[in-house]
Amino acid sequence: MTDKRPIPTLRLDLAPGGIERLATLVQRGLVISLSGPVPLGDFLIRQAGFTPDYLTTTVQTIFVNGIPRDDLDSPIGPGDRVALSAAMPGLAGAIFRRAGAHASLRSRPAAPPAGEPAEPWIILKLFNRIGRDRGPDLLRQGFLIQGATLGRFLDRQGNRFPSLILSLSLDQTPLTTDEAGAMVAAHPLVRVVATER
Repeated sequence: MTDKRPIPTLRLDLAPGGIERLATLVQRGLVISLSGPVPLGDFLIRQAGFTPDYLTTTVQTIFVNGIPRDDLDSPIGPGDRVALSAAMPGLAGAIFRRAGAHASLRSRPAAPPAGEPAEPWIILKLFNRIGRDRGPDLLRQGFLIQGATLGRFLDRQGNRFPSLILSLSLDQTPLTTDEAGAMVAAHPLVRVVATER
């Protein structure tokens, strides 16, 4: 069942260069609204910094729900998880590379079982060069993330954040870095707005 509570906003006022330092957050998955099926390529082009040329030349590996996807015209829909990567090394990289010569070595997954209706969003994860290139753009525009995911991320950063975060608030209530993880984890989704001074 969908949680009907309003989505809280976490505001991060960061030191210069802070958004780039937080870019690893995109590996954990940003939540992006999607109400119905759409071609994969069309969805990606709508995201900050993605262009047809970037998809063709840089995005070498795409997984949808853990399954390699070669065709940018194939549909994705609410509840899907999309992961993007630049070229990966070795045999695994060759096997999973879009339209690669070794794609025939992939196993063929069974159709997923029918489940409950999906939430009206997908999870987008960006790895290696894709995360470094596009992550800061996505973070600067503000983003949604699952509260538990953000809470774990904040808790694991340890003492790296005090020099990075100048101020922190959840729905205009000031927080310390020590209490932020537990506070955001209590919410299914959190909107994050990060700015640099």
